[in-house]
Amino acid sequence: MRRFLVLFSLIIIAASIGGWIWWSMSGDRVIEAAFNGRSLPYVNKYVSIHRSIDPEHRTLEYFLRNGRPVLPRLFGLIIVVQILFLVALRYGTSTIKNFFSEVSHPINLAIFRVVLFSAVLFYCDIPQVIQFSGFPSALRVAPFGLGWLLTIVPINPAWALALSCIFILACVSGLVGFFSRTSAGVAAVLGLYVLGVPQFFGKIDHYHHLLWFLAILAAAPCGDALSLDSLLGARKNKNVAPLQPSSLYAIPLRFVMLLLGIIYFFAGAWKFIIGGIGWATTDTMKDMLYAQWFRLGWMPLFRIDQHPLLCTAAGLGVMFFELTFIFFVFFPSTRKAAAVGGLLFHLAIYLFAHINFWSLAVCYVAFVDFVLLFRRLPNANFRFGIFGSHQEIADRQLQIVNRKSKPVIIIGGMLLVINVLCGITLVDSWPFAVYPTFAGVEEKYLQSLSVILDNPDGTRSEIVPYEDRALQTVFHPSRMIGLFTQVLWAQDSVEVHRRGMALLHLLKENDPRFRQASSMRLYEDICSVIPEESEKNPVRRKLLLSLP
Repeated sequence: MRRFLVLFSLIIIAASIGGWIWWSMSGDRVIEAAFNGRSLPYVNKYVSIHRSIDPEHRTLEYFLRNGRPVLPRLFGLIIVVQILFLVALRYGTSTIKNFFSEVSHPINLAIFRVVLFSAVLFYCDIPQVIQFSGFPSALRVAPFGLGWLLTIVPINPAWALALSCIFILACVSGLVGFFSRTSAGVAAVLGLYVLGVPQFFGKIDHYHHLLWFLAILAAAPCGDALSLDSLLGARKNKNVAPLQPSSLYAIPLRFVMLLLGIIYFFAGAWKFIIGGIGWATTDTMKDMLYAQWFRLGWMPLFRIDQHPLLCTAAGLGVMFFELTFIFFVFFPSTRKAAAVGGLLFHLAIYLFAHINFWSLAVCYVAFVDFVLLFRRLPNANFRFGIFGSHQEIADRQLQIVNRKSKPVIIIGGMLLVINVLCGITLVDSWPFAVYPTFAGVEEKYLQSLSVILDNPDGTRSEIVPYEDRALQTVFHPSRMIGLFTQVLWAQDSVEVHRRGMALLHLLKENDPRFRQASSMRLYEDICSVIPEESEKNPVRRKLLLSLP
């Protein structure tokens, strides 16, 4: 097996070197073909939209300048990763074995179960799921690779309500630990629909990890402690020995750590591939912040963009954290630093970009040894064995542990492989995706939509969805961005008209201002994202459609 892995890695290195040579000779012709619309349909579409935002500056030279370094960086990163992989095969086998053979008390896995199901219950917005299930079919845009589902899976309020009720019941059951593994499995399967319905309307929100971790719990003994399962088992088998720490309870948490690392690694990798170190040292990161502030109509209390050295240091820190997190989790001595760094990372992006990834941050309970923490408390007198019971688990019984951990290893391994493939190919879909990378080059302009209403009394109202608070009470801001973006990204005028009309009718149903208007006009705006230039917006405006 090791020889096969070494050979496979050497083939990848050789292919990367060959690709590097090919790109150095043919890269300009490939970029020019995409610029002129003679490449793959998706690439042509993306380049065309990108050009239309700022045609004066996004010329062929612009695409050549920013496109030339991308593949060499990608191939270079692949070669570095493969070299690290070969080093790990030669010297790091014991590190990987130690990582997965560490023991953990069942209390730790049980607390993770409670926190995860609590997060899923809190995140699941049933009224929103039902609301989106009733939206016009013209507004549905399937995530990558899932277009075939739109003709098979029923998306309507009746199905959404029924499956949501069962989903909530399964989550509550898993929270209290009643048929814990079965509840996790049912919640993971139904969550594909319940949490997935809003994903089919132009905007993918990245809480995929909640389903991944539910799948891991469905294969793990997550109900052996702090559960009704354990209480009922203790009453039935009164002479069973108390639970002991075991790798059986640690392995699920190790896969959680690795999946978190995959999320961060590819975000950092694509920042480097597309923007290079310049992502942190030029205006790229500032432009990303400006775009986020523009979309949310929000501004942080502290303008980090006005402090160049601090902004550069923050950008370099983000890239370093994202690229190294997955390596730090393998070593107990650096794992705590990785966890603290991750929490500070999420706090920082919330304070400066108003991106709330709390559903990812709460999963850091996987890093905490609660038994050790409780025992360090003053006057601690905890008897952890009374939290539950198990029939045969002990670390000396390695055969039992290995047999019982196989489902977790299979599920966790599959999740790792699929998410690595999504990260490499930049696939953003459901329930697997590369998480938002915020990678790019310096961008000063952004597409937006605005609606002009002619009122019966002769007055005129302009509604900018990104800024309109009344509209944001009807639709969550991120979901509203998706609904409007799919109109902007429509492939032709017929598609623009179909989606635009469906969107305007939807706004009429949910906002009295649209119902009362005598006519409506939908515009595509090109806006500067720089806060100091907001008064000049829109820089350009184009009429998409009108509705009398």
